[in-house]
Amino acid sequence: MDEAQSQRIYRRMAAIPGLRPHDLIIANCPSLDDMYEAPEGLWGFGTWVNGGHWTTCEARMIMAYHRVGQYEDARRQ
Repeated sequence: MDEAQSQRIYRRMAAIPGLRPHDLIIANCPSLDDMYEAPEGLWGFGTWVNGGHWTTCEARMIMAYHRVGQYEDARRQ
């Protein structure tokens, strides 16, 4: 994608409150919204995260930070 679209995507991701509370992407922020049931109990925010999915989300975000020149974001890991 072009530079303008890359920057729009980055700004959208950076604007999500709580996405990186501890410098790493929280893959289920603000909840597991792809479920067909309420995000509560085990499925609520901060309770369960698929570890394999989390690491691939973080790796993709590191590549995205580099793509748009946000090197300080990439270093926060």
